[in-house]
Amino acid sequence: MGYIRYRQSQLIVGTIKNVTVSIVCGKWFVSIQTEYEQAKPIHQSNTEIGIDMGISRFATLSNGAYFEPSNIFKQNQLKLKKLQQQLSHKKKFSQNWIKSKRKVSKLHHHIANTRKDYLHKISNEISKR
Repeated sequence: MGYIRYRQSQLIVGTIKNVTVSIVCGKWFVSIQTEYEQAKPIHQSNTEIGIDMGISRFATLSNGAYFEPSNIFKQNQLKLKKLQQQLSHKKKFSQNWIKSKRKVSKLHHHIANTRKDYLHKISNEISKR
């Protein structure tokens, strides 16, 4: 592969053990694994909470609070359907097919990222309670 320039977004701490270069939806990423000693944090938790995962409500807590499900797939379902239909009408492996496939992949990636963000926000809010 040779030399690759990259933007160092964070300071690299420790000894570099492995470097992985990947491409996701047309964007290149570098993942650097390092090894270093880290002190274990001590979390003082004095509260307990029960979580009930449901269908109509994403999660209901034992104190009565609840979280609505993220309907990101339903919001993008028509757009995804349209893009997939356009893809199916293209000749396989042509330039237009590749461009169309890239659009479908980008939308799937957007849906996955939005879902992951929603789950992170919910788990963060629950852990703060």
